[in-house]
Amino acid sequence: MGATSHRLRALRLHLPSLVPTLSLSTLRAPLATPTRRVAAWVVAHVALGGALAMLLGLALAVLPVDSLLVGFGVAFVAGSFGAAVGLAAGYAGRWVDAVLMRMTDFMLALPALIFLIVAARIFGDAIPIVVLIVSSISWMSLARIVRGVTLSVKNQEFILAARAAGAGPVRIVSRHVLPNVMGPIVVNLTLTVAGAILLESGLSFLGLGIQPPTPTWGNMLAGSKGYVQTAPWLVWFPGLMILITVLCVNFLGDGLRDALDPTDSGTR
Repeated sequence: MGATSHRLRALRLHLPSLVPTLSLSTLRAPLATPTRRVAAWVVAHVALGGALAMLLGLALAVLPVDSLLVGFGVAFVAGSFGAAVGLAAGYAGRWVDAVLMRMTDFMLALPALIFLIVAARIFGDAIPIVVLIVSSISWMSLARIVRGVTLSVKNQEFILAARAAGAGPVRIVSRHVLPNVMGPIVVNLTLTVAGAILLESGLSFLGLGIQPPTPTWGNMLAGSKGYVQTAPWLVWFPGLMILITVLCVNFLGDGLRDALDPTDSGTR
């Protein structure tokens, strides 16, 4: 027992010499520069990420994304349907062309505003419903444009060569006709976005489009019309955003027209 206690006392006395001394400066010295860089990187990215998250949340809270969603949704639906009708009518010809163009003429003859009001009253104000309603009166101009371009393309030599090589109608339309009508389609889609935003804003202002609490520029204007005298900025900013957005989309359409049709831009 005495020998064991003597050995423990000797180990306690010699322990400091066996274990190296670890101080704060010893631990920090080899890693000082990398640690500070990593810490600065983490702090900067956390701060930047937090700022971006705040800005994104503010934008989503303030900007009526649904107005833009309706615009692009209408451009996609109306563009797809109008391009399909125009390609089918222009390439097939005969009775197919006659039936599709009479249907187009019938839709063009409908009073657009009355049709929108009645359809919105019947089918509701959900975003997909509004997109379909506005698309139903937005495809006709594109269909007529695509039909005209298709009529001028389908009798060219490369189309005749594809037919002589045994290509079917679907292959000819998808591989040869469609690439030649993409220019007018893209330009018309930008104008469709602008028109759809205006139509949706008008419907929402009349209380027939997308309703609160979903924010759109139209129902913002409708909710602020009682404050024109006391707080006019509540009317100015939604109207200004509609104006700026439609102008930007129209300018984009003009630029795409000049880029995709250089002969037209050179003659101006």
